[in-house]
Amino acid sequence: MKLVTRSLMALAAAASLIAPATLNAELPQGARAPMFATQGALAGKPFAFNLSVVTTFGTLCGLD
Repeated sequence: MKLVTRSLMALAAAASLIAPATLNAELPQGARAPMFATQGALAGKPFAFNLSVVTTFGTLCGLD
């Protein structure tokens, strides 16, 4: 049982080191934003959020 647990722990550790190197969620500069729309609430008031509309005014969060 301890061998199985250690093996799983080693596999999880290896995967945590490999996964961040292979994941990249950044869009190239000038790329169109994917369709992403949702509804939310701020201070109890509902609002609509559309990523395509927000990014037409520039980069999200002011990041370049």
